[in-house]
Amino acid sequence: MSDHHRRPHPFQSDADLIRHSDDPIIVWTISNGVETWSDGATQLYGYSEEEALHRSPAELLGTDYPVPWDEILSALRTTGSWEGELRKHGKDRQEVVLWSRLRLLVDPDGTERVLEVSRDITSRKRIEDALRAAEARFRSLYEAQQTAHLVLATDFTIEAASPGYLRATMTREEDLVGRNIFDAFPENPDDPFATGARNLRRSLERVLESRRSDRIPVQKFDIRSPDGAFHLRWWVLLNIPVFAADGQVTNIINQVEDVTAEMEERQKAAEAQAREERFRTVVEAIPALAFETDAAGSYTYVNAPFSLLTGMPGSALLGDGWLQIVHPDDRGAAAAAWQEAVEQVHFY
Repeated sequence: MSDHHRRPHPFQSDADLIRHSDDPIIVWTISNGVETWSDGATQLYGYSEEEALHRSPAELLGTDYPVPWDEILSALRTTGSWEGELRKHGKDRQEVVLWSRLRLLVDPDGTERVLEVSRDITSRKRIEDALRAAEARFRSLYEAQQTAHLVLATDFTIEAASPGYLRATMTREEDLVGRNIFDAFPENPDDPFATGARNLRRSLERVLESRRSDRIPVQKFDIRSPDGAFHLRWWVLLNIPVFAADGQVTNIINQVEDVTAEMEERQKAAEAQAREERFRTVVEAIPALAFETDAAGSYTYVNAPFSLLTGMPGSALLGDGWLQIVHPDDRGAAAAAWQEAVEQVHFY
């Protein structure tokens, strides 16, 4: 052991000074327990000095060390000091949390004394524990809700991403948090007409300027998958300001809804309608009779020349109305032949 740790301890003549300290200070020997017990220790732990003398402070106060005592003692004998968080229990068995500094002093005869000076941090720890619990509750609620959204700082840096958002964009939170949204989600370079990033930026800027929510009804914004390929995506976007107590905008919630499937269905329906309109335009223009039926053979459409030739409005010819143009004596045979053609799928 170094000479630095073997010098006579300076507290024997200052025991009265320690006793009158308002801080919880204890001087104790490893072999003989408590030698000096401050008024602050009495106030904090509830034991008088007489009750504490010659007792092991660890046993008296039910001390919970963050690491085994042997490790702390080894550090004391190696460096002369140790500090860390301790949990103790007073006379009323209430737990107190302390930040304690232990210093080892060794007499010439080899007696080891520990000077323990502590600071009560119980209230602070309770506040920290409450904050952690509140954060855990918030996180559980945050992760349980189903909306897909980002939490953005006012410079558009991503601070958090909901599970729904990660699923919708094929991303991971650790790859998004801390990045600017426009760096994390660039435009599709293969789409020269892409406007998603520009329109999103304008919306976010409107939120900051107006301090109101801003909605983009439908926006094409392709998403890059982990393999680097871009995938067609359509979104409905809602950007919502978040205010601090002083009324300043601190964050923006960027909420998105993937409507790609709906837009693709709309596009297919529009294309089908366009084809139908082109078909009808052509059929109406040709100088021939044309009609259309359903799978059961019922007329669903006749062109204008058909109606003009028969002298009957098109609506009257729909269904089996076309049989009216057949002579009454032949209608039964015509209807049977038509039905057979439909069922056997051959020309009538």
